[in-house]
Amino acid sequence: MGDLFSILVESQSPAALRAYGTIANANGRREALQQAGLIYFRERADSDDAKDFRAILANYNEASGRRNDVAHGMVAQVKDENGELKGFWLFPQLHAAKKSRLAQTIREARETGTLPTDPRSAIGYLYASQDVDAIRLRFSAFHQEIKGYIERIAPDFDSVMRVEFVSPPSPQSLPE
Repeated sequence: MGDLFSILVESQSPAALRAYGTIANANGRREALQQAGLIYFRERADSDDAKDFRAILANYNEASGRRNDVAHGMVAQVKDENGELKGFWLFPQLHAAKKSRLAQTIREARETGTLPTDPRSAIGYLYASQDVDAIRLRFSAFHQEIKGYIERIAPDFDSVMRVEFVSPPSPQSLPE
């Protein structure tokens, strides 16, 4: 996304990339991209590029949410009512008020004597390893989408940070 920002502010200087990198959170980076895009596309008539840029921003917004889920989530064992291990799950930190209603759900369960049938209603998200791998694959595809978009709108652009993203193998492909 830093390269895309550099293109939108029309700078090959490492300063543009460095400035973009100092923005502390995903919302700030998305806003910087959006504002730069407003100026960049105002001077260009190709509405398909502008439309695709808006789609990239929407995907970026969704991707940043999934990134935060994985980066800030916690892993725990999940057992059924008989104590049998059902697997390991990634879910929000209990203090993450926007993502977790777990404390409220526990209080309600104590009052009513019943548990919710769908734990996701109390937790916000609940990822198994297959879910995390699917997120990894979506990130890889999004990276390729951005790379292709950059090559299309700025074919002569030469990144100051030429780094190639290589997706790690999926856990299913590793030897046991």
